[in-house]
Amino acid sequence: MYEKWTERDLPVLRAAVLLCDETQGGNVVVVSGIAERTGLSIQNVDKAIARLKNEYLTIRATGGTGNTIIRGATPLGLVVSGEWPRFAESLTELTQYLQELEKAEKDTGKKAIVTKTLIALGTVALQLGISVTANQIS
Repeated sequence: MYEKWTERDLPVLRAAVLLCDETQGGNVVVVSGIAERTGLSIQNVDKAIARLKNEYLTIRATGGTGNTIIRGATPLGLVVSGEWPRFAESLTELTQYLQELEKAEKDTGKKAIVTKTLIALGTVALQLGISVTANQIS
């Protein structure tokens, strides 16, 4: 299953996202364009799209082998394809920025606000981590 993801599904997702971006939102991204970009057969691209649709890609129309039109990527599709930053990376950058701000801030009132923000951010990250772990287990 992992091989299908790395050798077929992920390259199709990345190609679809890039082609949609190049065509400013899709509606003209078809299987043949993805097949050309990835070097995969139309049948393999169709199989990958069937696995990626809804969770990673939004589909405008389907009409048999090689006739799927991709509308765009879901937010998760954009993250997984590498076109959007991962939440953890963004959270790390934001935390680092706030820590630097906290160290540099001279005004005790403003510093307290930054400290409270860091604590709230840590609480949110912890709760998200617990939720993700619980979802993975169940």
